[in-house]
Amino acid sequence: MELESVSSLRKLKKMALYFGKVSILPEEIGAFLCRLKDLDIRDCHRIKSLPILPSSLLALTIQSCSLLERLPDLSNLKNLSKLWVTECRKLSEIKGLGNLPSLKDLDTTGCLLMRLDGLERLDRLHNFKRLRMDSCRSLTRLPKLPPSLEKLSLSGCEQLGEIEVVAELESLQKLDISSCRSLMKLLNLSKLQRLELFDMRDCESITEISGLRGTE
Repeated sequence: MELESVSSLRKLKKMALYFGKVSILPEEIGAFLCRLKDLDIRDCHRIKSLPILPSSLLALTIQSCSLLERLPDLSNLKNLSKLWVTECRKLSEIKGLGNLPSLKDLDTTGCLLMRLDGLERLDRLHNFKRLRMDSCRSLTRLPKLPPSLEKLSLSGCEQLGEIEVVAELESLQKLDISSCRSLMKLLNLSKLQRLELFDMRDCESITEISGLRGTE
């Protein structure tokens, strides 16, 4: 089923689509919904792709859309502060992350991502506070992350082989690497003076941890 034209909904600020049979969103959604702040799509199992989204968005949630394979380039979402794309198991790529200057909260739990285009430029996002990538089982490494990051969760990233970049996250308060079974070393954690919670359960391959003496 295709959602009807949205051209008359110019004052719409929030749109929620739950458990629907919608398979296609109108291409004009980006042009006509110029006041839309919050788009929430959950359990829409027939949607395979999304059109270009309104640049006015502050929050975008896409959850459990089992056939979703492609998102548009998100570079136009300059005001977006929250991006949750979770349990979309066919989604292999998210484009434009490095061009989201307002982004504070990114969650990609349960997505089999092969690439996060622009993730290498996340270190330039000075407002970025929270990154959650639990159960992203294809993730093998982390790029450099911004020093503003306070919460990092990588639980169940079974192919993740190293997280050396974490050593430079001086604002980090919470770190969850539980069930990261390919991790072998945690080096130089001495700069993590603000760390309050550190979960490394079921990291069965870790044989070396250094720098904990300097943390409080």
